[in-house]
Amino acid sequence: MADDQTKEQTEDQAKAQQVIRVNDSLEYVYRDIFNIYVSQEEVLLEFGNKIRPKDNEIVLGNRIVLSIPNAIKLQNALAGTISKVQKQLQEKMIERNAANQN
Repeated sequence: MADDQTKEQTEDQAKAQQVIRVNDSLEYVYRDIFNIYVSQEEVLLEFGNKIRPKDNEIVLGNRIVLSIPNAIKLQNALAGTISKVQKQLQEKMIERNAANQN
């Protein structure tokens, strides 16, 4: 148990020391389709878009390869973030319903 806490503290310290640089040509894109392929060594993510009005055609625009440990980190980060957003949305809906009943 203490080893787990020490490992988490070390990882937190490493994250605090990281410098993140954003490339000037960073692309912001919307994707509405994804595929996931998993092997023993890596996870391959493909992102694309449906072509409108032909919903049976898809154009892939990005292919990202992650190591298994990084894919697990991504999974955990997404799960935590989405859970927080869902909770906030539920709280707002409850507040709106209460306001509408008054």
